Amino acid sequence: MVLEVSYSTRTTFNIKNGTLKTTYNDNGYQVVFKVDGTQVNVPGTSTNGKASNGNCNIVTTLSLISLNMFVNVGFTVSCTDQANHTIGIAVHADISIGNVDSAPITNIEGDRGFIMSDGTNSVNMLLRDSYGSINVDTYWYGGYSSRTSNLWKNGTQSSPTYYDLKGVDSGMAFSWDNRLCQPGETLRFSLTSGIGKIMKPPELKMTKIPKDKYQMNPDLQIPIAGTVYHPDADRTCIVRYYIDVGEEIELASGLDVGQKTVSFSGYVQIPILSGGYHTMFFYAQDNKGIPSNAVNVRFYYDPFPRTVKKAKKKSVNSLAQIAGLYSLANEA
Repeated sequence: MVLEVSYSTRTTFNIKNGTLKTTYNDNGYQVVFKVDGTQVNVPGTSTNGKASNGNCNIVTTLSLISLNMFVNVGFTVSCTDQANHTIGIAVHADISIGNVDSAPITNIEGDRGFIMSDGTNSVNMLLRDSYGSINVDTYWYGGYSSRTSNLWKNGTQSSPTYYDLKGVDSGMAFSWDNRLCQPGETLRFSLTSGIGKIMKPPELKMTKIPKDKYQMNPDLQIPIAGTVYHPDADRTCIVRYYIDVGEEIELASGLDVGQKTVSFSGYVQIPILSGGYHTMFFYAQDNKGIPSNAVNVRFYYDPFPRTVKKAKKKSVNSLAQIAGLYSLANEA
């Protein structure tokens, strides 16, 4: 079977693995775009996941990542006027894994997302602290008919906490909510999903991270450092970073991390970017293609180079006066 993600004719996008469907009647996943309290549904194939709400626009992007083992769904939001806007993006679906409409849902340890399963196949929604994901503000799962009333809430069914769900015709929802979009700013959000068994990932920690503000400087080398650990033996890792949705750049490779912690260090460079806020992502990937948690650093970028004021030169007359005073002092 081949993992695939595509725009949907009924909703916004759909995730499948060959003939294995992940939503009821293969309907797919609906994206809801909220601006200052007003919600609109984002179309799928008719606009390729693009929509407008007032003076704000959203673009949905679909791709396969990590050796085509995971789906990545991204959202880019920008506003065209000179006002601040409060935006939200929610995704919801009526879940059916294969032909199991009451697919059990299990919360992932650390509230990083959840696993939906038919007993043989599983769909993993990696929503927090995962490579390719911008941490969501909320996620919920429960009865399918309650999902639209829980778009912006955390928990299971009517509970604000998470527990494993069984024997329920299931649905799910997750969101980024109450995010400020300032004039000229572009916001980016994304999620990662995989189909199959969850393998143990490497664990990344950053011990030295970039600052939260930089000015344009093509010669700037920013020092970073961190550690990688893998719970399985015979594992090596690569560490990479990227900015927003830009090119992934290797920081370290060949780290022998099998059942031990290994340190690494290096330097990152910031390319010329548009002015405003951006996000730098760090992650590790093992030799089986499994990515670690992601460490995100949000920073402000000033596209204008820093100007250095030159010291004022003393006039010839002033220097002559100083020399004259020195001469008179010696003669006195």
